[in-house]
This record gives sequence, structure tokens and C-alpha cells, in this order.
Amino acid sequence: MCSSCTDFQKKFVSLGCSAFLILLAIALGVLWPSMSEQVLHNKLVIKNGSSNYDNWIRTPIPMYLEVYFFNWTNPDELKTNQSAKPHFVEMGPYTFSEVHERVNLVWNDNNTVTYEQRRIWHFVPELSKGTLDDEVTNLNVITLVSTGWKR
Repeated sequence: MCSSCTDFQKKFVSLGCSAFLILLAIALGVLWPSMSEQVLHNKLVIKNGSSNYDNWIRTPIPMYLEVYFFNWTNPDELKTNQSAKPHFVEMGPYTFSEVHERVNLVWNDNNTVTYEQRRIWHFVPELSKGTLDDEVTNLNVITLVSTGWKR
């Protein structure tokens, strides 16, 4: 503060600043809930033409699904030799781009929306190690487990 001010002036300025901060805190305490609710309502409500609507209808972020298989390479050997061990080779990744769309929108009277979500996968050969024509021999785990329980 100033060195040439009297004690009364210093106390008056301190009291004025304190009163201003208290009034500001009370005003923010009263107004903050309605201000934050209005901001959330404007930003989060999904309606045709809003800023989030197009991003919600069709996700703009590229998503990829990578699938790996374990190919059973010696199934015929196990048919003839029960003591042989199965041999598996990992195949993949088979990469698919994934798109999420929301379709059949119904805008309800209670400010909600009902929709169906459609997921679409497209094979991406340049990110895959293999093609969709690759043959894979797999164990049927459900059958294997159920026959094991019967024994």
C-alpha cells in the first residue's frame, strides 16, 4: 500500500477490497449454477444443427479393429495319432475400419431421442497381413469343452 496513507485510509481500502471480494463470492455462488447449467445445455444438447450433432450422428474419429486368428496347422495328424500335439500359427492382424452411425432417429416429446446404432466394418488390406480369402482351421471350443465334460 502507500507509505503516505494514514491508518484509517489503509483500513478503509482493506475493508473496501474485502467487501468487494465477499460480494463477488456471493454473486458467483448464486449465479454459478444457472450459468454452468446454461453452458452445459447449449453445448451438450443434441439437436439438428447443433455443433455436436454431426459428430454424434457419424463418429469422425478413425477407428480400427484388428483381428488375430490361430490357425490349426495339423488337424489331420491328430486324427491319426492321438498322442500328437496340435500346432497353431498366429495369423493377422486382419484390420477393419469401423464406422458408427446413428440411424432411424425419433425425437420424443420428453426432449429425448431414440435411435439405432449401426456399426459398419470395411476391410483395410494395406494395414492387414493377409486377405479375406485366407483359410483358417479353428477348434470349436464349445464342442471341445462339452465333450470333455461328458467324459
